[in-house]
Amino acid sequence: MRWYTKPDWWMVILTGGLAIFAAWSAYIFEGQLREMHTAMLVDQRAWVGMIHHADIEFREGAKGKFGVILRNNGQTPALGLDTLMFVELVPQGSPPQFTYGSGKPPTSRGASVVQPGMEVVLQDPTDFPMTTEQIQAMKDGTKVMYIYGKLTYRDIFKAVHHGTFCIYVEADLTTTKSCDRYNEYD
Repeated sequence: MRWYTKPDWWMVILTGGLAIFAAWSAYIFEGQLREMHTAMLVDQRAWVGMIHHADIEFREGAKGKFGVILRNNGQTPALGLDTLMFVELVPQGSPPQFTYGSGKPPTSRGASVVQPGMEVVLQDPTDFPMTTEQIQAMKDGTKVMYIYGKLTYRDIFKAVHHGTFCIYVEADLTTTKSCDRYNEYD
């Protein structure tokens, strides 16, 4: 009697084929689970970024008042939010240097937890008295004030995220616009 006429051999072949199919299915399923996990991390993570400027005020001889508002638009808390903000007055047409070590000391705020939907105001608390010449130069459009900064935080999945923000003050001294660069978040 030949082997292919015995039902036991067909059972072995069928079982082997099913085992190969099951292994292939498990491989595909594992890949789908990995993709779903990655999508869940992106969907459910904290997303902190600048949404707009805070109160802006310029008075001769007085400290300028300026800042930005950050918001967590994600689904989970942002942990250990650490921010650094800097204000730079530059000639019109010149880009800001985006350096944090020269000129007026930067504003720093560290180790905060930002819940989903929560806003954090990053106000500049340092002395930056505005002179009449500086205010007039901003009104005339010969000088531009840039407010920029960077932030770092962790999400609940222990991934570290970084971001940078930049706005500049228009000649009316109340309107701000986003810079063409330096507004990046991961």
